[in-house]
Amino acid sequence: MKPELHSKILLVDDETSVLRALSRVLTYAGYQVVTSSCPKDALAMVKTQSFDVIIADYRMPEMNGVAFLRKSRPNQPFACHFILSGDADIDDVIECMNDDVAERFLRKPWDNKRLLDEVSIGVEKRHKNHLLSVAMNNQLQKQQPNRSEERRVGKECRSR
Repeated sequence: MKPELHSKILLVDDETSVLRALSRVLTYAGYQVVTSSCPKDALAMVKTQSFDVIIADYRMPEMNGVAFLRKSRPNQPFACHFILSGDADIDDVIECMNDDVAERFLRKPWDNKRLLDEVSIGVEKRHKNHLLSVAMNNQLQKQQPNRSEERRVGKECRSR
């Protein structure tokens, strides 16, 4: 089964025509797509749903894409975060990348093939990060009993 069928993408843009166009491309490729034209509503979504990739428009009236991604990251630490913009200048791009707000910066108008390639890379990165986190947590849990045993033995030695 294709990974796209289980991958969930959140699109946040104040322009509904952009949301429809992006959603159509990504849905046709097999992704589950959730859209929001309001960043504040999208912040509520990231608290209750898990996303593989989050794509936010850079310029929105209520909250720009950088602020949205910063606020969403604690709830979506493994998601790949993208900024989409048609009018951002180089300083905006540098801010996003240097502050580790977004992994990718996509331009409007976008090329569908490049968009799908970038999303696919983001989904793969998200899955690898999640698997790595699970493996690390499992390893830490396996080490916990050893530490408890070490503490017990240490206490016994000190009490003698």
